[in-house]
Amino acid sequence: MNKSLVLVGMNVRPLARSAVAAGFDVVALDAFGLLDLPSRACCLSLAYDLGGLFPGDPDSWHTRLAQAVRSQRASSLAYSGGFENLPDLVAEMSVDCELLGNEPTSLRAVRDPSRLREVVCSIGMETPQILPPGAQPDPGLSWLRKPLKSGMGYAIEPWESTVPDDPDYVVQRWVEGIPHLASFIANGHDAQVFAVTQQLSGDPKFGAHGFAYVGNLLIPKPDTGLLESLNVLATTLTQAFGLVGLNGIDFILNGEQLSILEVNPRYSASMELVEEALAVPLLLWHTAGCRRQALPVLPERHDRNVFG
Repeated sequence: MNKSLVLVGMNVRPLARSAVAAGFDVVALDAFGLLDLPSRACCLSLAYDLGGLFPGDPDSWHTRLAQAVRSQRASSLAYSGGFENLPDLVAEMSVDCELLGNEPTSLRAVRDPSRLREVVCSIGMETPQILPPGAQPDPGLSWLRKPLKSGMGYAIEPWESTVPDDPDYVVQRWVEGIPHLASFIANGHDAQVFAVTQQLSGDPKFGAHGFAYVGNLLIPKPDTGLLESLNVLATTLTQAFGLVGLNGIDFILNGEQLSILEVNPRYSASMELVEEALAVPLLLWHTAGCRRQALPVLPERHDRNVFG
């Protein structure tokens, strides 16, 4: 039987639903305290319970949530969006409990664009070119300036000037195609892709602009060749970085050409759709993967009416 579990992230609603369905006694700590958090979870938020959403310094949300985590007495901890970029805080929060997620050393390595590029290229796959500080972007190509510690497409902008020497940003070549995400489960050695979604970014029909993330469309039957390539990649990443549990790979698909953007080494928003399709609480898989147990047998899909 599963034990008590603390969940922490900017928005833990999808993760909390999965954890409750998996049989955990859940304490959910996030920024917003959305009204549709599961009633069987104990939910605490910055907005309503922990001193206000962003009083004073808006960048303090993660440290305030980490303090709240340390005040709990749960046996296990899992994190969602935002904390993959904060390995030191993950280490602090998990001192006295089981960490159901990737270790801080894995987070540092897999979120390093240069290290990721090295591993991806080692199997003949591609990542967008990254320019070093001081370089002048080729005016015949399109370039993007991206923050290394943000999400949801926030603060990504076109870039034409000399690359600044700023460790918090990277200037990367823009790649034409459609953004996708591959979800996979890992146990430190083996990996299995279990879903592919198309990402909706900057779509004005949803009130978005630029590269802002607004959702996903679940692909019912991904191309067999695409799945084979993604499984090779997921296994390579798992063995190179020691990945465990649920993870996601952001990539651009242009015809049959893949370009790998980044790895999200935690439960991703698109996985909520996958849970509906597979009728399985993915926190069960996540827990087994983090404990380095055998990978699950993928069940029959039930997503005729699950779109996005």
